[in-house]
Amino acid sequence: MRRVGRPHRQHTPLLRALFLVLCTLGAVLAGVGWALSSPVGSSPDDDYHLPSIWCPSSYDSPQCTQVGVTQAGDPVVRVPALLAAAACFAGDAGVSGDCQDEVVARGTIDTARVNTGDYPGGFYRVMHVFAGEDIQTSVLRMRVVNVLIAVGVFASLAVSGTRATRRIQLYTLTAVMVPLGWFFVASTNPSGWAVTGVTAFGFGLHSAFLVRGRTRLAANLLLAGTGAVLAAGARGDAAAYIVLVAVAVCLLHWRTLRHRPRLLVVPLAVAAGCTAVALSAGQVVGAAAAEPETARSAAEVLVQLTVNFPLLVSGLFGYSSALGWLDTGMPAATVCSVMTVIGFLGLTGARRFNVGKTLAVALVAAAVLLIPFVTLYRARLFAGESVQPRYVLPLAPMLLLLLLTGQRVGRGIRIGRWQALTIWILLSLANAAALYTNLWRYVTAVDDPTLWAGVEWWWWSGWPGPITSWVIGSVGFVCFAAAMVAVSWRRPDADRGVGGRDN
Repeated sequence: MRRVGRPHRQHTPLLRALFLVLCTLGAVLAGVGWALSSPVGSSPDDDYHLPSIWCPSSYDSPQCTQVGVTQAGDPVVRVPALLAAAACFAGDAGVSGDCQDEVVARGTIDTARVNTGDYPGGFYRVMHVFAGEDIQTSVLRMRVVNVLIAVGVFASLAVSGTRATRRIQLYTLTAVMVPLGWFFVASTNPSGWAVTGVTAFGFGLHSAFLVRGRTRLAANLLLAGTGAVLAAGARGDAAAYIVLVAVAVCLLHWRTLRHRPRLLVVPLAVAAGCTAVALSAGQVVGAAAAEPETARSAAEVLVQLTVNFPLLVSGLFGYSSALGWLDTGMPAATVCSVMTVIGFLGLTGARRFNVGKTLAVALVAAAVLLIPFVTLYRARLFAGESVQPRYVLPLAPMLLLLLLTGQRVGRGIRIGRWQALTIWILLSLANAAALYTNLWRYVTAVDDPTLWAGVEWWWWSGWPGPITSWVIGSVGFVCFAAAMVAVSWRRPDADRGVGGRDN
C-alpha cells in the first residue's frame, strides 16, 4: 500500500510578515553590533574619509577651515584631531582604543588628506548631514544610518523579488558578508556603500527581468537604480563595477532581452552614467596609470602571483587580510566556516550551467581575479601586498548570485534543510567569533587574555557595554540568518539527492 504523507503546511501571510520583520530586525541588530565594535577611525584610511565627510565641498565651517595649500595646490584644512589622527592604534593590535584620549587633547590639527576629486564625493556629502560637534556620536550615527540603508534596500529587494531571487539573496548575503562586508557596511568608509550598491543593483536588475506586473518591475528597477547611485557616489571603481554587473546580468538574461529589448534601456542608461563617473574619478585614473613600486622582475612577480593566486581573494573570508587597518586578524572559526560555506554554495551552483550563465560567471570571476592580479603585476608587488580584498568585495555577492541561478534563469538552486541548518550554525559561529575578536582588539587590546579582562576603551560608561553589544550583535545575526533556513525548509521527499535542487 502506498503511504500518503501529510500535506505541506502553508504559512499565513501574517506569519510570513512577522518572520520578515524578525529577520529584518535581526539584521539591524547585527549591523549595530558591528557599528559599536570599533572606535572612531578604525576602518582603513579613515584619516582621509573622516575629514572628507566634515569637509565635503566647502572648507569654511566651524569644524573645517582651510589654512593653506600644498605645493601641488591641494587644500590644507584644520579639523578636530580625532578626525585626522583617530587611528593612533593603527598597525598595532596591542594598543586599544583608549589611546584616543591623547588625540582629543591635541585639539585641532592641519591635514591635506581630504577629498579633492579622487572619490566621487556623494558618500561624503550625505554623511556630512549627520556630522556634528560631538564626533563620537556623529560617527555612530553615520554607521547606524549606513546599516539601515543596507538593510532597507535588501529587505525591499526580498519583498519585491521572486521566490528564487529571494532565496539566492539570503544565501548570498548570509555567507559573503561575514566578516568583511559587515565591517565595512557598518563603517564610515565608502567601501560600505560600494558593497551595498553593487549588490543591490545586481539583484534588482536580475529580479526586474523576472517579475511580472508593472508595479514589481518598477520597484525592482527603482531599487537597482538606488544601488547604482550608492555605488557611483561612493567609489570610482564601484561605478565601473556597476557597468560590469549590468553586462553580466544582461548576458544571463539574453533570451529574455532578445524578445523584450525595451528592458535594455535602464541598464544602458545606468552603465553610461556610471562610466562617466568612473572615468572622472582620480582614484580610477591613478590606478590605471600606476608605475612599478619595486625593482622586482616581471617574471618573478608573475610566478609569485600565479602560484599564490588564492591569496588575491581569500582576504574576503578574513584569511590573508585582517580587518581595521589590516591589524585585526580573524580567528580560524570565522575563516574556516566562511570558506566552507562559500565553497559549498559555489560548487552547488556550479552543477547547473547554460550559455548565458556560463558567460556571466566567467566575466565576473575573471574580474574578481584579474583586477588584483593585474594591479599587483603592474606595480611589481606580490600577493598580499598593497591591494586589499575590499577592492573586489562588491563583486563577490554578484558572483555567488550568478552561480546559484538555476539552469532555467528564472529559478535558483535550493539546498536541503539539513544543509541549511549546518550553514546557519557555521555562519552564526563565524560571525560571533569575528565580532568578538574585533571588540576584543579595541576594548582591551589583544595583550589581555579576554574581552572581559578589563575595559580600556568604550563609547560610554554604562549600558550597553562591550559584552552586551557582542551578545546583541551575535543574536541579531542568528535571527537574520534564520531566514536562509526558512526558505530552504521543505518536505523531506524533496530533499532526496546530493547537493541542491534547481527550483
